[in-house]
Amino acid sequence: MSFSWSRSGNDSDESSSHGIVTTIIISSISGFCFFCCCFCVYKIRSSIRRVRVRNLATINAERARQYEILIHNQSASIIPDDLLELHLPKIVFDQSQVDWEAKTCCICFEDFSEGSEVRKLICKHIYHSKCIEEWFKGSIDIPRCPVCKANPFNGISDNSDLLLSPQSPLLVE
Repeated sequence: MSFSWSRSGNDSDESSSHGIVTTIIISSISGFCFFCCCFCVYKIRSSIRRVRVRNLATINAERARQYEILIHNQSASIIPDDLLELHLPKIVFDQSQVDWEAKTCCICFEDFSEGSEVRKLICKHIYHSKCIEEWFKGSIDIPRCPVCKANPFNGISDNSDLLLSPQSPLLVE
């Protein structure tokens, strides 16, 4: 077998050269289309990524603003100090006057010491004076007892089934 690279007018040579040219053109067009598709996918994904980053930055800014508002609101107590002193006066803790062994503040988990200032809520739970003041300051709406959720300013509990029994060591008579 011998191959000849001459430019003869042979039909088989012309059809094979047309086939090669057609294959090259179709391959080039296909490659260009593939490149365009890849480029479009890249642009769409980068656009989506930019939108996500922008939305995340907006969400973080909104959270920071809400946190600042919360901190600002917590610094101003919803209960005036004179009302707190009127309804829940500070008393000096005396273990001998406590029927049940109320030894620990449920907010800070520290033991009460003789002579420390405490406040006794209407539900008979006692807390360090500073602890319950901070607890009430952190309340968003109506301040509640940390243990039984009773409103200390009217003695009504929304969760009467959660009230502690008289045998509870946290209650004082």
